[in-house]
Amino acid sequence: MIYLDTSFLYSLIMKDKMHPFCRIIWDDTQSQRLTVAVSMLTICETLSLIENRDRISKIEVINRIKSILKVQKCRFIGSDSVNVFKEAVPLWQKYGNVDFFDILHYLTMKSMGIEEIYSLDEHFDLFLDIRRVFKSV
Repeated sequence: MIYLDTSFLYSLIMKDKMHPFCRIIWDDTQSQRLTVAVSMLTICETLSLIENRDRISKIEVINRIKSILKVQKCRFIGSDSVNVFKEAVPLWQKYGNVDFFDILHYLTMKSMGIEEIYSLDEHFDLFLDIRRVFKSV
């Protein structure tokens, strides 16, 4: 199972400059029938980012995200949020250049036994016990 990070999901939905590269990886994932995991945190962060950064209608955003999330092998996951939050604060302090959301994504992955992430964010490379699938453009 591969975790979807906000940066990857955003590029798929908003079709920004990274979209072609993300689309290739996404299509490969679907053709291989790999399972991807997305947390409610990822969806909320992505929608908040779109709402604050981009000027498109909510209906268009909803249609775009539905098309991504309706694939057969997309699993919605959660975690023990109290324990994740307790672990997040010290890690956020340790990794000062990693934002709090990404610390939460990392800990959610770990709590679910997920070791791979689709992300454009290089700081996930700091965590040696996970592998960022998307490393170059």
